[in-house]
Amino acid sequence: MMVVMMMMMVVMMMMILLLSTSSEQLELEHIGTLQAEVALRRRQNEASYRAALAGRDLCSACRLLLPRQPDDLMFSSIRASLQEEEEAPPAFRATRLPRKMLEGVVVSSRPAVRQSATRGASDPLPPQGVPERKLLLPTVPESPAFSLKRLRPQRELEVKPLPPVLRAAPPPHAGVPFQPRLPESRQVEVCPFSFEERDRERRSLKERTLQELRHGEVAPFKAQPLPSFDSVLLPEKKTLAPTRPEPFRLQVEQRGALRSALREQQVKDEQRREEGAAFRARPNTVTHKEAFQPRKEARPPVVVEAFQLSTERRAAERQEFEQQAGAREALGRLQEERQRQEQEQEEKEEVARLRREQVHAAQPIRHYRAVAVKKSELPLTVPHSPNFSDRFRL
Repeated sequence: MMVVMMMMMVVMMMMILLLSTSSEQLELEHIGTLQAEVALRRRQNEASYRAALAGRDLCSACRLLLPRQPDDLMFSSIRASLQEEEEAPPAFRATRLPRKMLEGVVVSSRPAVRQSATRGASDPLPPQGVPERKLLLPTVPESPAFSLKRLRPQRELEVKPLPPVLRAAPPPHAGVPFQPRLPESRQVEVCPFSFEERDRERRSLKERTLQELRHGEVAPFKAQPLPSFDSVLLPEKKTLAPTRPEPFRLQVEQRGALRSALREQQVKDEQRREEGAAFRARPNTVTHKEAFQPRKEARPPVVVEAFQLSTERRAAERQEFEQQAGAREALGRLQEERQRQEQEQEEKEEVARLRREQVHAAQPIRHYRAVAVKKSELPLTVPHSPNFSDRFRL
């Protein structure tokens, strides 16, 4: 499957390359034709300019600059009609009637041969005239023998076997070893079976259900009481209220009422706008009023209070901040100095320790406890002959 897919992909890539090369060739040919046409127009322009300067007739120079003739537009309908005219069947032409057929019967024994003038070969002509009469054999009568049809063996129809269809085996997958399929050995296991056990169980279940029905408790029969026919109780008759007619609510009337309300509102707005736009002079009340007299207010005198500028406040805050920053820097310098001194003291102590360790000091002689030599309590070894041979072994 993978091989087939790879082959299809290769074929598609080749087709894409062919299409791209063909399109590129067409573009190159079109560009070449355009360049040739531009060069021709330039030569014609130069020839006409030279002829005009020399005072010659411009007809010979302008022959190549004739206006282009408009071509007819080939629409799809016109193209289809032209194709139909081109593909129209040829007109019927009848052949001449041979006169020999009218004069008499012409018997053709062998087909005529026509010599072709173009190729020089002989082409057989169709047979002319009336063909020879075929002699038919007389019919041989046979007995129907209806009673012997069953006894006679029926002739079997010969059925021709169809040629076998040769189908090529699929190619093996690359990289997979061949594994033959061995025929499976299937053996039918014969198991005994019987329906006696099933019938016995069904019989026992049926008997059990019958016994349960026989010995089961049967509910006592209770008859329903008879209805009393003295009083007849009929259902109450529902009386429906009469239909109350209501006026129709037509949409035309609703739209008309809405439209009339909008119209009245527009008229009111228009009247209000006109009344507001009309000029109405106010009555003159200024001349009847008393003249304006300034009055001195009884306010306390202005007291000058101390004030603080923001610049002074910011300067004080900045000074305080610089003092705190200087104190932090001084503290940091003191800590750094203390750490440096401690580190120098540790280095001096380390150097002194190393010098003390490098001084050679002899080790004192060690005194150990004396070793007491005791006599061994093991018995002495008794020598024996090795006895390499097997003669003396038991």
